[in-house]
Amino acid sequence: MGTFSVKRLALASSVFSFATASIHCSDVVADGVKWDITPLEGPRSVYQLDIEDTSHPTNTTFSFDLCHTLHHHREEDETECLRGSWVCGFKRDYDPDSKETSKSIKDAWSIAGTFASTGGQLEDKVERIKGSSSESDAEQGLEGVRIHLQGGKVDGKPAKMIASLVCDKDANRYSRRATEESRDDGDEDGDEPTGSETSKPQFVSYGPEPIPGDKKQGINYVLRVKWKSVHACEDDAAKSSSGAQGSWGFFTWFIIILFLLAAAYLIFGSWLNYNRHGARGWDLLPHGDTIRDIPYLLKDWGRAIIDTVQGTHTRGGYNQI
Repeated sequence: MGTFSVKRLALASSVFSFATASIHCSDVVADGVKWDITPLEGPRSVYQLDIEDTSHPTNTTFSFDLCHTLHHHREEDETECLRGSWVCGFKRDYDPDSKETSKSIKDAWSIAGTFASTGGQLEDKVERIKGSSSESDAEQGLEGVRIHLQGGKVDGKPAKMIASLVCDKDANRYSRRATEESRDDGDEDGDEPTGSETSKPQFVSYGPEPIPGDKKQGINYVLRVKWKSVHACEDDAAKSSSGAQGSWGFFTWFIIILFLLAAAYLIFGSWLNYNRHGARGWDLLPHGDTIRDIPYLLKDWGRAIIDTVQGTHTRGGYNQI
């Protein structure tokens, strides 16, 4: 009975972790800079053609969502990614002559996500590209944010996706929410915008890479994606947060100015009373009698409010006999 309860508790914990895993795409922060990338949410896909092996050319589709879990993945089917996947890989046969990709999936694997069946947990990391220690970023003068998503395994090795969202002020804004259906089937028509609506994510590389700082010289499988967007620009990020800061800034300055004016009035009035009348103590303060009466006035005012609420206030000052 106890073992059964422990198993149920572990399963419930895994399901809860799966259900609550998410990234706040409206509040992506790195080095004090905040981005709102919610316009880029929704399933997207990049492709990798492998035609070097002429006997078995393949087309691999990598589907991902930066903000949510991908949908419609069945755990019982080995050709589908695990439920809870954020990044998936799908391999299909490819015909170089007709340039057509087979609809049947040869292989599928989960690169990042939270998986109740395996206990894998989504881990995310955010980096600011501007001022990055990477020499390539510094040389190109890139600006934007880099998002790491991990949690899956490929051939028993850790796997992750690194999505570099690069500032491109010429890219049109894209505000329409993507449709809820994932493009895990690799169809060209579906949720992804086309034409001038927005620039599409671009495949950079996929394969085993050494884990940085790992003394055992381990490897992990890394999918690298580059996505040019105006929403990755730091000035655009500043504009998106200026509205919330504007109203609070106004009231803050108003209170500060009001406090400074009151302090200046008291200091100048005290100096004037000291030099003209030789005042000391409370007499130094302008309207000192009124200031000394403030505690008593507040006390009487509070008592009047309490009497009004309780209904004990008498009309003529006399009690009825």
